[in-house]
Amino acid sequence: MKRDKFVMEYVAHALWCAIDEESSIGLLSDNYTVEDLDDGTLGEIDEDCRRFLKRLPAQLRKLVEERPEVAGPHFYMARNGIAEGFNDEDWPGIGAELREAAAKFGSKELFLDEDGRIYARCRPCGRDGSSRGGSATRPQRLV
Repeated sequence: MKRDKFVMEYVAHALWCAIDEESSIGLLSDNYTVEDLDDGTLGEIDEDCRRFLKRLPAQLRKLVEERPEVAGPHFYMARNGIAEGFNDEDWPGIGAELREAAAKFGSKELFLDEDGRIYARCRPCGRDGSSRGGSATRPQRLV
């Protein structure tokens, strides 16, 4: 399935923000790509991005969709409480509304599991926040 630019930029930024605990100092983006994400995790990210865009008023959605290379990373940052997400400098007059909309999706970060795949979990609780069923918690390595 071909992913749109908004989703791919979100994933690229999420990988860049995640620590690669195997290398002890590197970022997941140093050694992994979108191909290393669990299929269910990637599907959930895709769905979150689509729901975020769909819930925006039409005028805001149009502005966000015109800048997917900026909006994807900003959605990741804003949902995780990182101040740069949908900041007023990059999104004058609409940043606060976009931050508020993104925050409703809750915090999620990527992590490398023992099976060599990358999953998303709630931040900072460490619980697997997926809806794919199975265990409510996965083996954790705190970042």
